Amino acid sequence: MSFYGYVLTHNEDGTYDGVKIVSSTLGNILALVLGYYFGQRQVQEFSRQTQQATEQRDMFRNRFSDVSTQLEMRQKEYRDLMSDLESIKRELGVT
Repeated sequence: MSFYGYVLTHNEDGTYDGVKIVSSTLGNILALVLGYYFGQRQVQEFSRQTQQATEQRDMFRNRFSDVSTQLEMRQKEYRDLMSDLESIKRELGVT
């Protein structure tokens, strides 16, 4: 900060060259700070979105597994019922 004070106060020719120097360096510092801050926020947002997508994927996998299990049970029930129907037809002599 003393550099900025020196540049601003030791301007003997009445021009605003010191202000230009200070503003140009502060602009870079401000850009650096803002870039870091908003860059971090984007990374945090991306991380949050990735976590949500992972949770959603896991939820869909679990649901698929449940539905798959239910389908297998229903297919077994169907085969058992068809077997029972064939047995009944044979007992009745129906083809």
